[in-house]
Amino acid sequence: MQSISQLKLRLFQRKCFFLSFFMIASLASCTSSANKDHNALSENTEKASKHALSNQPLKKIMNELNDLLFEQIPTELELDRLRSRYALRIAENTTQSLSTIEEMLQLEKKFGLSQAESQRFRELTKQLQTQAQALERVAMAGQTEAISPALGRMIGICNTCHQEFHQIYSE
Repeated sequence: MQSISQLKLRLFQRKCFFLSFFMIASLASCTSSANKDHNALSENTEKASKHALSNQPLKKIMNELNDLLFEQIPTELELDRLRSRYALRIAENTTQSLSTIEEMLQLEKKFGLSQAESQRFRELTKQLQTQAQALERVAMAGQTEAISPALGRMIGICNTCHQEFHQIYSE
């Protein structure tokens, strides 16, 4: 089901199409017959007429309108396909981040943390792992609306860890 803004956009595009079509058709008939007369006039008098000189900018504008008229605007189906591709890419990146989280847990012993710090580090790492798995599930399911909030929660956990363990990252 299309939203109201999408319907308004489609209606606007149709109006632009018909308006551009009629402008092109009317100006094309004007310029094609006028070109013949003005070319003959220019050849006979060896002077360019004012209409022939102003015809060049008009042709440029009409060509631009023509380009805009036939510009490719993605359909809802194409947008859905793009969203699905991005969701799969996010899922792939999240899978890679899960392996990085495992590596962080292995390196935790090398950080020289106290027992309380170590426990907090493991807690945040587990939260990050859980949230990354949730993001991966959402992305694999193609739930594009849920990706951004899930990613935001994951980034929040990352930021918390970086703030609490700044000394590890500054070394």
